[in-house]
Amino acid sequence: MSSRYADDLRLAHVLADAVDQLTTSRFKAQDLEISTKPDLTEVTDADRAAEQLVRSQLARARSRDQVIGEEFGSTGASPRQWVIDPIDGTSNFVRGVPVWGTLIGLIEDGRPVVGLVSAPALGRRWWGGEGAGAWTGSRLSSATRLQVSTVSTIEEASLSYSSLHGWADHELLPEMLNLMQRFWRTRAYGDF
Repeated sequence: MSSRYADDLRLAHVLADAVDQLTTSRFKAQDLEISTKPDLTEVTDADRAAEQLVRSQLARARSRDQVIGEEFGSTGASPRQWVIDPIDGTSNFVRGVPVWGTLIGLIEDGRPVVGLVSAPALGRRWWGGEGAGAWTGSRLSSATRLQVSTVSTIEEASLSYSSLHGWADHELLPEMLNLMQRFWRTRAYGDF
């Protein structure tokens, strides 16, 4: 892959590999510690440990970069910002549902330049970078380029969504339900 951000993308994979090892070891753990954040969402010891792991590796590898994480906020100030959600889909994670993942992104000068989603319980990973395209696979060396679907109408499309609660909270549920009826199929799985 030839891209100005190739090293950052490789680093994102190294970070994801480390987090995957940690999170899969805690997935379905009997001693998983679960608490509730002020916004009433769940957080686990695995969320916090995973973010700390990423932060410590970034401190060594990219010490000048800012880190923005879901669990511990922002540290540093830089035009390069790593954005981390250690376990997107914590509600699924705590219930043993394998639809959760780690989100790692890099923003430079206000523009996203690297992104990676790793879903180890599903054995899937997706990533992309400015000038590098978008890919899927278990590793950089065994990647398949992503491509746009050939589906051209909403009636042929499948819609995946997280929850209807957000639409209701924003008073958009009737519009969403009307739109959903046009799709070939809809499924609700959770986050990421």
